[in-house]
Amino acid sequence: MKGQFFHFRNMFFVPFLYLISFFISLAILAGVIISSKRHNNMHYIFFCVLISISLFGYWTIAMSETAEEAMIGLQLTYVGRCFLELVAILILCTFCKIHPRALWCVPASILCTFSMMSTLTIGKTDWFVRDLSFTRTNDMGELSFSTGPLELVFEFQLVFLFAVFVMIFLYAVRRRTNMAYSNCFRIIGIMALGTISFLFERFGNFAVKVHPFAFLIMEIVLITMVQTINMHDIDSNIVSHMLQQNDYGYIFIDMKRHYLGCNETAEDLLPQLRYLECEHIFTSQKAPVTGTINKWLNEFDSRTDAHKLTHRIYDDEKALSCMIRPLRYGHKNRQVGYTVVLFDDSQQFKYINLLNNYNFELEEKVKEKIDHIEELQNHVLMSMANIVENRDFTTGDHIKRTSHTVRLFMEYLKRMKPELQFSEQYFEAVWRAAPMHDMGKIAVRDYILNKPGKYTEDEYAEMKTHSAKGAKIVEEVFAEFEEPEFVEVAVNIAHYHHEKWDGSGYPEGLKGERIPMEARIMALADVFDALVSERCYKQAMSYEQAFSVIENSLGTHFDPVLGRYFVECKDDLIRLYEGECESVIGIA
Repeated sequence: MKGQFFHFRNMFFVPFLYLISFFISLAILAGVIISSKRHNNMHYIFFCVLISISLFGYWTIAMSETAEEAMIGLQLTYVGRCFLELVAILILCTFCKIHPRALWCVPASILCTFSMMSTLTIGKTDWFVRDLSFTRTNDMGELSFSTGPLELVFEFQLVFLFAVFVMIFLYAVRRRTNMAYSNCFRIIGIMALGTISFLFERFGNFAVKVHPFAFLIMEIVLITMVQTINMHDIDSNIVSHMLQQNDYGYIFIDMKRHYLGCNETAEDLLPQLRYLECEHIFTSQKAPVTGTINKWLNEFDSRTDAHKLTHRIYDDEKALSCMIRPLRYGHKNRQVGYTVVLFDDSQQFKYINLLNNYNFELEEKVKEKIDHIEELQNHVLMSMANIVENRDFTTGDHIKRTSHTVRLFMEYLKRMKPELQFSEQYFEAVWRAAPMHDMGKIAVRDYILNKPGKYTEDEYAEMKTHSAKGAKIVEEVFAEFEEPEFVEVAVNIAHYHHEKWDGSGYPEGLKGERIPMEARIMALADVFDALVSERCYKQAMSYEQAFSVIENSLGTHFDPVLGRYFVECKDDLIRLYEGECESVIGIA
């Protein structure tokens, strides 16, 4: 196949266009670097670097005075393109939450490296391109060539990587991974634009090559995605938020007790850390406190079921709360070291020392602190629930209303039905977990979640997966730091609140008392709110109609005993919804 790389007629401004494109590319690269604060953004930076190399190659050819300079420019254009598709595939994997497999990643890397090395033969052999011819017309370089055998390998590489790209996307869709489809379609568009522009350049005969400007458009699309990409990176956002908290110090140690580093707060809390050098063994020879922490690490390792270990460090001026947790890394979540979390607990320690003289005052302060922590925890629970609710434009304040309803109903049961024997811990766990009941909707696509009309069978099937997915999310999020009883209650509420007494519900089709008590309670509150609230697909029912529907569903949808108790709360529930009930404290 024979083609011209450049063919100009009185187009003296074309090199200037290439130069401007190159500088714009560098500006975009700088923007991506500045906005990239996380390790996974290295793919986007590398993508922009490759495009900048190719654009510089185009400009080099246009400005070349000799054939040797033009051949260097030609090499740069190919070098920038050799790894572009592979990097795009890695970006797609991050969107689809798929870990790259060695089965295709290693051969693809070898193929890209071979193509890049093959470009080094340009001008020396006829293996990659042949019949090179260089001329200058209107102060611009023109380079024509014919395709060599190694260039065919490069073309095979493009086809192979595009096939891998398509297979990964189809696999992600089939597996229904929790991915951002908008970003996936953007990267698909970038790949398609690059491929089409390459074909235009190869088989067309244009005065100005479209490939450089296609590269520029690809970069512009990419930088518009970076902020959205970072917002979807939940783990990194959590880490970033934690590191911004000045109250906590973090010390990182590997499995061999090598000191890896700490943040500034840790150095302020333990000034001895300033004298430790990275990768030094964490022992008492370096500083007394390191020997103490090393003993605690040994204690942590000796516990077969250890998730965290808490101790205190005391000196004449302050008391520090010290918590040791495993440091995990990689998609297999294996332990690679330890995280030591420090918190200045001096004030609390002073309260304890004054316990004998100021017992009542101390209890009040401790209670205030505990209430504050519980308030923060409840705020976190409600904030997470609101993230889901904000994706569903039809539910309004559904989360808050159902939470208040559950709490009011539980108070009624505890007060009026003592035979149920609810413990205080169970009572608190149920109303605190109520906001989590629809957590799985975060894994449901937006167009299904907000569809105003009737679902198709496939759409309804996807919607029904939210209960099982929600249970998994709740368990993974809270298992590390919440009490087991709360986690069990929260998981049951998320998983089984759509089960029905007669066994016709989902996702497991549980029947009767096999449905956990907390899920049966949540089902009553959830359906009641749905009935009396306006949705995009229905008008709100009156309270009388709603209670009539519930009464008619006792023994089929709802637990007949709990359902009757719920109807007995009719007046209190109406006052709650009318804003007249003060017995339920707001959950926020």
